[in-house]
Amino acid sequence: MLYILALVRIVEEETEVKTLKERLDNLTETVEKGRKHGIPTVMFFVRLSSATTLNKNSIVKFDHVITDTGNNFNPGDGIFVAPVSGIYLFSWTTLAYTSKYVDTELRVDNVIVASSYGYIGTSSNIPVTKVILCQVKKGDHVWIQTSRHITENYFNNPYDSRKYDNISLYIKNQNTIRQIDTKKKSKTLKERLDNLTETVEKGRTHGNPTVMFFVRLTAATTPNKNSIVKFDQVITDTGNNFNPGDGIFVAPVSGIYLFSWTTLAHSSKYVDTELRVDNVIVASSYGYIGTASYIPVTKVVLCQVKKGDHVWIQTSRHTTENYFDNTADSRSSFTGMLVVKN
Repeated sequence: MLYILALVRIVEEETEVKTLKERLDNLTETVEKGRKHGIPTVMFFVRLSSATTLNKNSIVKFDHVITDTGNNFNPGDGIFVAPVSGIYLFSWTTLAYTSKYVDTELRVDNVIVASSYGYIGTSSNIPVTKVILCQVKKGDHVWIQTSRHITENYFNNPYDSRKYDNISLYIKNQNTIRQIDTKKKSKTLKERLDNLTETVEKGRTHGNPTVMFFVRLTAATTPNKNSIVKFDQVITDTGNNFNPGDGIFVAPVSGIYLFSWTTLAHSSKYVDTELRVDNVIVASSYGYIGTASYIPVTKVVLCQVKKGDHVWIQTSRHTTENYFDNTADSRSSFTGMLVVKN
């Protein structure tokens, strides 16, 4: 009888060991997949090699590829095809030239995500830059094209091929499993399983969360000095951390953040703005054009932000009439994202 009981116990223990080993193997496989298939390197940087004049609704065919990991950008048609779903950062620069218009749009599967408009009335060459963050699905087609408004969009190139470019960087796959160290010494399968399970959960819980927003102004406005700019159109806001009612972003976690904002300066109008973190000035941007012109003024900063900090764009103390233009749908905008959590 004792022999039978002992035999039953051995069988039960062997079954338990087998079950634990299967669970450990499955969990280890999941972690290894996370290591192998984590955030891929997806980026491109392309240029126009010569000046050109495009009609309205024309895709800009950047013909000089500097960087393109994965060969996802086609210089033949000017289109980038997203290899994975996730959050992408896109930026493009046009060189506005004397008395010439350049009116462009970023499109994702033919949907306008952002616009940029430049015009200078006097003898000048001014770079016009736009930076945005947006959600893109695998297989989506992304490109820059001229808008429906202007029939002659002049892309200047007076010195070299660096004056007009387009850059993209893949930021985050929302379904990625974090890289996790599973090489912990354990005495038993159960201890190894418990340790690995705990590590996986910590990786899921404490990895860099997706924190980002991209907002715009829907109409021209003239705020007084020391006024918060209330960007009222929310394009992207993971976690609902930006409040369009008061124009303030509240950081959900501490870390290094990237912020960028663009204002559209208009003829003989001032636009003097600041990025503030808990009412401390982190960066400023100033724009003024004396003649008949429209120029987007863009600033990009990296800064440390603590959990609960309030971040916003406001006009400075110097200018009483700050004019934010809204010509041809080239809207002033504000964007931010968590780069590294700490």
